[in-house]
Amino acid sequence: RTNADYAFICAFLFTHGDGVTLPSGITMEEVKDMAVKSINWAYSTHRSLKLAKCTNNAYWGSADKDAGSTTGGYTWESSMWAEYVAYAYWFMKDKLSDHQKQNLKTMICAEANLQLSREIPCGYPDDTKAEENGWDTNILACAAALFPDEPNADAWFLKCRQFAMNTYSVNQNKYD
Repeated sequence: RTNADYAFICAFLFTHGDGVTLPSGITMEEVKDMAVKSINWAYSTHRSLKLAKCTNNAYWGSADKDAGSTTGGYTWESSMWAEYVAYAYWFMKDKLSDHQKQNLKTMICAEANLQLSREIPCGYPDDTKAEENGWDTNILACAAALFPDEPNADAWFLKCRQFAMNTYSVNQNKYD
């Protein structure tokens, strides 16, 4: 999560930080390099690509069951982390190689595709799952917006709206 947030912040700062006073000794070129390195680390350590391992000797993220998941492919909060990497991709896409863009597309699409098979959680005692459903909408929206020509783009957009409907849940809805 920290790396994804860092990638997003550095990418945003680099692309929209004109006039920002950086800490002494830091240049915008270094901010760009920090963004790109964080983006590279994010997709490299994701379970959809498995190009490098995280410091805990594992991979992060959600991907299909064939990616070695012990949880059916789904990792709690993974879609939120991937969302911030997707935003970093959007900001930095003109600074990334075709290879980097393809790896990011693989990661983003893997996260979005996994959401398609999930039943939308709801009805838990004292927990409507509205928060989780809210952040799960974002990777679906990002994938549909970034890759509208992908075969699953319409399905991502539909599932995004379905998840979004449950963000309005209240405690009384848990039995509906």
